Amino acid sequence: LRLAARLPDEAETAPGADTTLVLAASAELRVDLVLVAAGRVMSGARLRQLSWGLHDAGLELAVAPGLVEVAP
Repeated sequence: LRLAARLPDEAETAPGADTTLVLAASAELRVDLVLVAAGRVMSGARLRQLSWGLHDAGLELAVAPGLVEVAP
């Protein structure tokens, strides 16, 4: 497992900026699947935009939801 790209922490980015970053890293590393982990800046709209770009590029998307309400 290699980290291909990490999205910027800024909540507001130019439309398509996330997709461009991830697609460039995916092409460089020749990946088949992109894993998105939950984070404080990954909104539904941002994930949707990214998923459309990945779909159009023929790449698979896996989403790892964050753990919530887990007691030690």
